[in-house]
Amino acid sequence: MVKLMGELGWLAFLAVVFIAAVLVVNPVGDFSLNDDFNYAFSARTLAETGRIAFPYLPSPTMIFQVFFGAFFMKVLGLSYTALRVSTLLMAFLAVASSFFIMRELGFGSGKSFLAALLLLFNPLFFSLSFSFMTDVHFVALMLLSALFYIIGFKGNRLFWLFLGSVFSVFAFLVRQNGVLIPVAALAYLLVRDRRLDFRRALVVFAFPLALMAAYMYWYVFLEGTTQAFSGMVSQTLSLGWLPYIPFRLFAFFEYIGIFLFPLSVSLFAGRAFRRGNVVFASAFMVLGLAGYFALLYLFHLGFPQLPNYINQHGLGPSYLQGLKSPDLSSALPIIGLFGIVSASFLAAALISARGSILSGFSSIRWLVFILGLLLFGFLFVLESYFDRYLLPVLLPAIAVAFYASSRFRVNESLLALCIVLLAVFSVAATHDYLSWNRAKMDAIGYLHQQGVGNINIDGGYEFDCQNFCLQPQPARANSTRDYDPVWVKHSAYVIDTRYVVAFSPVPNYVQVRKFGYFSLLTMRDEGIYALRRSE
Repeated sequence: MVKLMGELGWLAFLAVVFIAAVLVVNPVGDFSLNDDFNYAFSARTLAETGRIAFPYLPSPTMIFQVFFGAFFMKVLGLSYTALRVSTLLMAFLAVASSFFIMRELGFGSGKSFLAALLLLFNPLFFSLSFSFMTDVHFVALMLLSALFYIIGFKGNRLFWLFLGSVFSVFAFLVRQNGVLIPVAALAYLLVRDRRLDFRRALVVFAFPLALMAAYMYWYVFLEGTTQAFSGMVSQTLSLGWLPYIPFRLFAFFEYIGIFLFPLSVSLFAGRAFRRGNVVFASAFMVLGLAGYFALLYLFHLGFPQLPNYINQHGLGPSYLQGLKSPDLSSALPIIGLFGIVSASFLAAALISARGSILSGFSSIRWLVFILGLLLFGFLFVLESYFDRYLLPVLLPAIAVAFYASSRFRVNESLLALCIVLLAVFSVAATHDYLSWNRAKMDAIGYLHQQGVGNINIDGGYEFDCQNFCLQPQPARANSTRDYDPVWVKHSAYVIDTRYVVAFSPVPNYVQVRKFGYFSLLTMRDEGIYALRRSE
């Protein structure tokens, strides 16, 4: 086990960087982001009443997250700010765990620190750290479990293996794919020892699987599943995901290229491909670009193939009317091409270094590789699929990329500079995402002061669904107005949206008031509009 005391300086540095980034973004604000109103509903119910209640929408297990969030609500108050603090703590645990995992895998402190920053400032991970979505909680618990398993296997210590199993159960109690963590641990045990050690198998596999099975029995037969979970199971069993496999493989290749672009750029600058590896890089680039243009022109699927967070209003879904045009979608094809080129260099390095990577099946690195492969495979058996689902495979991908690049000269100064640029973008875009949401809530608060009720306000997907979607609704006539957005037509059951909160003026509405905020992306004042229907 790497000595903890020797790494406290690096850990403190990580903490300073993390806290500074959080302060720039400013996590304060009592508003929902994306789908986290579902999980906030359960956490608030638990904090207020002491009972567990699931809205009918969510499909994740989420129970650990609900208890964790309820604790923070008890301490800090019943607000989304308290829940956001809980996620930020989990985000830092994920980043710290990634640093120690890389150290345990044999990388130096400097490279391990850079790998941790690649996770921290991944645009999706960083943005989701300011929500109460399940993704960051799952990644943190998964990495903690993996770290404890690594320590336990390296020192043959049952206590640490037991901790790994406990945290694998915690991860499962956030998202169902946590079941793959003890499976990976058992697979590594069999690969390493080439025989079944029943005592270790009991600790790393049978114990956590029994607890997971007990929870599922309670959830399915005693508590009752949610509508979304039942739908997810039926869709998965129907094999409706099979036709999407080629597209998802390509999307993974493209996204990983974007996520790891600092490493691919530093490989290129370090002239890693002088020794004939340019052939590999060129071949992957040609294949990748051919696939990209095939998707673009034959199937009308350019980047991103998966629903994406990036737009001119920051890092996060902009489910609000009046989205300004042109937006960053005009730049997305360029980002997609960049991802293909970046992934090509990484794939070439991986092929060139395959001997050193694949050797030594007893090496602890194989626990991380096996876990990454299982999580990667899980991506393809889901009917619905979002870019944030890639986050659990990010650290295994980083570890493989660092192993592949270890054979070549990497320009570490350029690597650090690229990570800084990535950090600047992620911090600025997440700052803007929370800023316009705060302005949106100011606009809604103003309408409330004027006596307007929620039933007459379209405050965007999150606000509308927080008020109208958490429980099955009685049959009502959905909106038939062509200009109403999809969440008003089909999701929120809003009867009469006389008022709209929007990014810009929209047809059929007149401006009531504008609420400003400062954008770090555009470096100017922007605004959110409260509008009244003119008809």
